[in-house]
Amino acid sequence: MFGALIDGKKLFYEFYTSLNSLTYIAFLDSFVKQLSKNKKYVLVLDNAPYHKSSVIKEYPGLLSRNIKVEFLPPYSPELNPTETCWKIIRQNVTSSTYFPSLENMQEEIENFLSKHTFMLNVSNYLCR
Repeated sequence: MFGALIDGKKLFYEFYTSLNSLTYIAFLDSFVKQLSKNKKYVLVLDNAPYHKSSVIKEYPGLLSRNIKVEFLPPYSPELNPTETCWKIIRQNVTSSTYFPSLENMQEEIENFLSKHTFMLNVSNYLCR
């Protein structure tokens, strides 16, 4: 599952069978289409290998005028608001829960996210 937090409230996400540069590009293609062309965005990435690959750095969808890419310092998940989203999902959906199949777990996560709005002030993460 890849996810991106928009304005500290809505988590845009998609499930994939593997997490690598190619699937991340597929995610970015979908994500960038959700963004307004009239606004400016900062895409904050951690240091996952698929975030820093040459394929991603050269991805034309991120080179547009309204998207700036910034990388967090290594080993600093406390600066990444999306990590807080994953923690909330684990606490409310997956923690100590048996799912008969991966599809059941995905369904429960989607059900939770369809009803949940995150209330994160993203600037608080960047000022730590």
